[in-house]
Amino acid sequence: NLYYFWGSRLTDACNELTASHENRTVVSLASKEYIGAIQPQDLAGPFVTCHFKEMRDSVPRTIGLVAKKARGRMARFMVRNRVETEDDLRGFGEDGYAFEPELSSDEELVFVRDRN
Repeated sequence: NLYYFWGSRLTDACNELTASHENRTVVSLASKEYIGAIQPQDLAGPFVTCHFKEMRDSVPRTIGLVAKKARGRMARFMVRNRVETEDDLRGFGEDGYAFEPELSSDEELVFVRDRN
């Protein structure tokens, strides 16, 4: 399976890539299926996952295709704005998304938008 195939290789690669950085946080924009290929407990720094939800019937819900597009927008936001800290991530507001501190934690950042 996917997790057996990758073993610790992805985690090791993250540790190597962040070794020269002061902030060794790894930000995950992966879907649920792929996030399990990383072993957060073996990372040299914090592991933060971004979640993107849409309000449906007054409830924030993850909609697969919508979340996939939002992950791409976040990646572009990170590059264009040279994001270096978790606080910088919280500034993401493209396509109507806003950081929701009451739904978030140190390890999980949740962004919600109204359904258009």
